[in-house]
Amino acid sequence: MDQAARQRVHKGVATPRRPRLQSRVSRSDGVLPARRRHRDLLLRPARLQQLRPARRPLLWTLARYTEEVEEVRRGLGLDHFVLYGHSWGGILAIEYALNYQQHLKGLVISNMTAGTQSYLKRTARLKHQLLSPASLRTLEALEAKNAYDSPEYEKIMMTELYPQMICRTKPWPEPVDRAFRHSNQKIYIQMQGVSEFVVTGNLKDWERWDRLHEIKTKALTIGARYDEMDPEDMRKMATLMPNATSFICPNGSHLCMWDDQAFYFKNLLSYLQTL
Repeated sequence: MDQAARQRVHKGVATPRRPRLQSRVSRSDGVLPARRRHRDLLLRPARLQQLRPARRPLLWTLARYTEEVEEVRRGLGLDHFVLYGHSWGGILAIEYALNYQQHLKGLVISNMTAGTQSYLKRTARLKHQLLSPASLRTLEALEAKNAYDSPEYEKIMMTELYPQMICRTKPWPEPVDRAFRHSNQKIYIQMQGVSEFVVTGNLKDWERWDRLHEIKTKALTIGARYDEMDPEDMRKMATLMPNATSFICPNGSHLCMWDDQAFYFKNLLSYLQTL
């Protein structure tokens, strides 16, 4: 595997409009213990200038990504390591654990439910809970017209929804802003779909609730009160894995490593210290 491919695999995939985690560990040098970092693999979106999805869209599949993570593990000589995945990275971490858990010492699934349908139920509820009646009517009218690229649609998402369910820090940290600036619509549509509320991409049929019991690795699930992933799903996932625990950030949203940072890292580090 060439250097560019290895870099792409290690960092994961970027998802636009909501890039999910780009730079979420940009400050990890000041939080995660130095002695651990070389043994852990963090799944996160890549810088989009490194990606060329439009040229070979058929390669952007979950199965391929899972195998690439294993290829990176072998290339780095990792074994008995901790795998951390946030959002899309959480999907990839679940897939990896179902296929290669013999190599894992620990598994962290942060802010990612175990199936697309439970995700869609949560986002549908949030849309009605968080928007004013006028904004909700406008958003649904635009969705009926498939006008997902309209400035009005983007404005509602960026000014009314995302500040409540993606990152509640005001203003957003620079790495979060940077992630949105570098988002790539082609990858987002290929993997997710046309918006946060309509999944039509490669992940539309992804469901792993009935296989979580197969993951025997000591695991941690992380949720947040205001997240677009239902925090109750994160608790439920931990009950379905035989060696898992969970915690919920009381003041956080999808990027709770930013908007509930102290609570997030205190509990994450507590879990890591048990391994």
